[in-house]
Amino acid sequence: MLRFLLTGFCCLYAFICFSQDGMAVQLTDTIQPSLVPDSNLIVESLDAVVRDNARVFISWKSANARVDYYTIERSCAGRDFETIAVLKRTSGQVNMDWVDEQPVRGKNLYRIRCVNADGVQRYSHTLSLMVGGNTSLRFYPNPADNMLIVRSEQPVDFTIADANGKTRIFQSQLSGLQLINVSSLEKGVYIVRIYNRQLNSLVQEKLVKN
Repeated sequence: MLRFLLTGFCCLYAFICFSQDGMAVQLTDTIQPSLVPDSNLIVESLDAVVRDNARVFISWKSANARVDYYTIERSCAGRDFETIAVLKRTSGQVNMDWVDEQPVRGKNLYRIRCVNADGVQRYSHTLSLMVGGNTSLRFYPNPADNMLIVRSEQPVDFTIADANGKTRIFQSQLSGLQLINVSSLEKGVYIVRIYNRQLNSLVQEKLVKN
């Protein structure tokens, strides 16, 4: 009798252990792993294109809601990266863009530094672009509101004419970085003429006044 009871107890114990182990395996099989977002993914669709042969348009999508602001950095001719713009990210903002109005002629490298509210910083991958054209002579922004920036490495005559060819603004022998007040112009399309006396060259472009 004692042997029978011991045998029955052992069988019952083995059944309970087997059932518990089986249940544990069953529970483990049914638990689905939680998806953890990739914290290294900070920007999406980072892109840059050269327009007018002298301006670089940079765009990207924010992939991390914790980013507080973005710093755009540029490297030219193998030099160290330097900060050229800082963009504050508003809550819920996804699409970001910025225009480099003053790239250097030749190879330009761009990257985005993302800074979270807690100070954590990460970098995007680096984009490389070649810029040609005459980058030593530029005016911006275009369209313009009240002020126009003119950048020229050599003295130039700067003229803004309306659609009828009438001169509305004229500045003689501008060089370096200059501010032109265009607040007196009505909304519309104008012609900008930049004449270099030394090279006897004339550049004409359209200007939109907001």
